[in-house]
Amino acid sequence: MKHTRIAIAAFIVCSAISSACNAAPSGFDKNQIFETANKDTRFRVETVATGLEVPWAFAWLPNKDMLVTERPGRVRIIEN
Repeated sequence: MKHTRIAIAAFIVCSAISSACNAAPSGFDKNQIFETANKDTRFRVETVATGLEVPWAFAWLPNKDMLVTERPGRVRIIEN
């Protein structure tokens, strides 16, 4: 169960980063809540960064900031 929630959280963050590289996703309300099929987990997609060029990987820092690497070799810090 814990691994499922971690996987879902990772998917959400990757989706948010991927969405940040393109136009805002169409067909979704800004604060729309999604649920898994068995309704045990709820989540909301939120854009946390824009203007990234092919986000490659991310890692959380102890202060809850996020490091994001981009394919061209840049490393960015997403604060707060």
